[in-house]
Amino acid sequence: MLRILIISFCISLSNLAFGQTLEELVDTYIEKKGGKVTLTRLNSMKEVKKVVTNDVTYQTTTLQKGPAYKSTLSYEGIEITACYDGRQGWATNPITMKYEVLLEEDMGDLLNTIEDFPDPIFKSYKNQYELSKGNDTLINGIQCYALSILKPDHIFMKNNIVGKKDFYINKKNYQMVKSVEFNANGELSIYYSDYKEVDGVQYPHTQKAEINGIPSYTSTVEEIELNKRINSALFSLDRQ
Repeated sequence: MLRILIISFCISLSNLAFGQTLEELVDTYIEKKGGKVTLTRLNSMKEVKKVVTNDVTYQTTTLQKGPAYKSTLSYEGIEITACYDGRQGWATNPITMKYEVLLEEDMGDLLNTIEDFPDPIFKSYKNQYELSKGNDTLINGIQCYALSILKPDHIFMKNNIVGKKDFYINKKNYQMVKSVEFNANGELSIYYSDYKEVDGVQYPHTQKAEINGIPSYTSTVEEIELNKRINSALFSLDRQ
């Protein structure tokens, strides 16, 4: 009888240590990221990144304020911009280098990026998208929880983009290690590292991307500001 009680007690301890539920995983991840209150109040961001590919090195500047978003790629004096002002989207035509209003079918990825701010797991949890927990796995020697989010599919550049995204969370510190999604080019994997606290939010300063297992780019944060004032005119096509 005592042996059975000891075994039962050990199993109970094991479940407490290793049997984390989906809700517990998400709650702990959000808390370690910065907490619900901090993430909810996060309304704006300015981020400057250096991006290195196999062929070129360029800089991106991203502005986000509520539903408005603007990303500008700068390379040797050339600037290409994609923007959404909260009502319509517009972007630089890389051939004519003039601004053009985006069609609805061209904005799927842009709107998804906006919706995921400041964190895709937090926003999906808040917006009640379907979340599921997968099998624990090893990513670059790091034991990780596996978490999937299922959003509606969308169309981008006449291609159907799968709404499902997979995330791998470090078991020790609950930082995101890797994300996987499928776009028009195939399987996009992004590895996150070099986390630093920015205004109470744990933020990765290095990202390495692979497309179908082939290295695509490495980006590093050179400047980032959260919850700073951003002039709404910066998002307006009429003011460019």
